Amino acid sequence: MNEYIIPIASLMLSFVSTYLSFKFIFSKQGLFWILPTILSVLIDLYILNLIMFPSLLLLPPFGFTLFPLFLSSIYLIVIIQFRYTIKKTVIENRYEDDMKKNYNEAKILERKDRQAFNKALKTKKKKDNNSNIVDKFELK
Repeated sequence: MNEYIIPIASLMLSFVSTYLSFKFIFSKQGLFWILPTILSVLIDLYILNLIMFPSLLLLPPFGFTLFPLFLSSIYLIVIIQFRYTIKKTVIENRYEDDMKKNYNEAKILERKDRQAFNKALKTKKKKDNNSNIVDKFELK
């Protein structure tokens, strides 16, 4: 049982790093995350291979039993650090974001103005129709 604790813990850490890499691919700096995602999947496959077929891998018995745990934990730290480094150094295009925001705001304001105008137009038509009816009755 003890011989499976280290590989399973390292596999869980490796899956977390793979999840984070996949998640960050869909961010604004997604192109930077293609290589880390590929490396994460390769580390997952290595550790999964270590768990499924331990006799096929040639690891020295002493000193390298913690290697998968060390590898996955260091790689998780690298992924987290890479995320904060990219977020800090890669400048977002604020002009484009502001243009999109202003355009969407203008569309919303135009829609509200159009609704208010249509509502005012309908009430004016109702008043005109009602006054015509009243005038018709008064004339008779």
